Order: sequence, then C-alpha cells, then structure tokens
Amino acid sequence: MKRIISQLKAKKDYFDALAKNARARLSRMPDEGRLRIRRTRGYTQFFHVTRKGEHNGHYLSQKNGADLNLTRRLAQKEYTEELIRIAEQYSRAISFFLDQLPETEVKNIKVGQPVFRTLVSPPSESEMTDDEFITAWRAVTYKGKEISDECARYTTNRGETVRSKSEKIIADLLDSRGIPYRYEFPQKMKVGRIRTAVFYPDFTILAPDRREVILEHFGLMDDPEYCRNALKKFSIYVSNGIFPGDRFLFTYETSEMPFDSRLLGKMLDKMFGAN
Repeated sequence: MKRIISQLKAKKDYFDALAKNARARLSRMPDEGRLRIRRTRGYTQFFHVTRKGEHNGHYLSQKNGADLNLTRRLAQKEYTEELIRIAEQYSRAISFFLDQLPETEVKNIKVGQPVFRTLVSPPSESEMTDDEFITAWRAVTYKGKEISDECARYTTNRGETVRSKSEKIIADLLDSRGIPYRYEFPQKMKVGRIRTAVFYPDFTILAPDRREVILEHFGLMDDPEYCRNALKKFSIYVSNGIFPGDRFLFTYETSEMPFDSRLLGKMLDKMFGAN
C-alpha cells in the first residue's frame, strides 16, 4: 500500500509540475483572441475570432504564411489551456481518491478537435525543468521482477519490498540523498548479435545530466556460479554501451567482506557531488 501511495503522490507531483509549467507558458502568450474551426464538404477552415460575442471571425488562409503562423499560435494557446485543465483535473482526482489512475501520456491528450494534432506541439523533455523531468521520471509505472514467497523480504523507507538487507541499505541511501531511482526496472538488452533479453538491474538511478545509470549489487561473490553469472552480466552491460563509471556502478560482498556502504557513498559523491 505504501508503494501505491508513493506512486500516486509522484503522479500528482508530475501533473502539478505539468500544469505549473503550462501556466507559465500561457502567461507569455499574447492575447490574440481564439480559433474557430469549421468543416464543410470535407474541408477544414480556420477563423480568427477577436471580439467577445463574435461568432464568425476573420478567415485564416493556410496558404498565407502569416495566417498559418497565427493559426498555430491560437491552436497552441487553446491546447495549453486544455492541458492545464486536464492536469489539474488529474491532480485533484489523486488528492481526493488516492487511487490508481489510467496511464495517461501527455502526447495523447485530446483537445476537442482532432485537427489540433497537426497544429500543436506537446511539451517535450527538453522543455522540462530538471525538477519537472525528475517528477515525470519518478511517475513512470512498471512491473518489476516477482519476488517469490521463499525469498527474504525487506521493506525500504520508501515502502518498497527488496530482496536483501544490502539492497535495503542501498535504497535507503539513495532515498536519503534525494537520488531518483527505480528498483528492478525492466530493460531490454542485446545478448549476442541477434537475440535480446529483458534484464532487471537492482537499481536504475537518474544522474543529474538525465542519464540513466545502472547500479548492481553483487551479494554472493564467493559463490562460483553466482560469480560467473555476475561476470556474464557485466560483459552484457558493456556490450550494450553501459560502461563502469559512466552508466554502470556496482557494489559487492562476500562472506568475509561485508557490503561497505561508504564505498557506494564515494561513488555517488563522484557522480552527484558530495552530499
């Protein structure tokens, strides 16, 4: 339940940030009236309505550069207003009900008129502030690897269930530093020349430059078979362009060398800056 609530709060933060960013863009748009769209005999016509109470408006020729640009500005403004309305609606729904909402992609938001899809541009990742990007990244839902009843279970400070005490320490360390992470997030990788397979890295963390970095904990390195599998995974990551120190961090332990969270802290200091 804690995990569900955490996901819902992350979604609410995402929609709040989306609405805030859209309101800021709307405030910079000139008040040029509104766009009226008419369909007749298979043709779509656009009109610029400037006066309150006016119905018809001035015809905008899509062959005229100035008219076409004005059409796009008016459509973008109406799209932004609708985006704000929908984002606020979802945020309110989460606040009131704290229940799972259908997965909604911003790019699929409908603004009443299908023709708008050719005129407007949904907000891209490059337009998001870092905080907005992190909020959207955290809000992504996914199905991780199943944890069988026979496995040990540990609960992180964030309410997630992980497989080992060391993984709990890692998760809590990331959370205490405010580092965005996903536990056992599925990632498709090449295995050999043709075949692909889905891997579930222990942690996928988001670096300040928006890179996704894999963090693996190898917890049984004195077990020969486990060690061989760990080295195979290491090779697969490298062959997929995921290099140690760049997009790949790892920790380890054996029966004689327990996990040292201080070493991980130093790696995180290097990547994220000293805490």
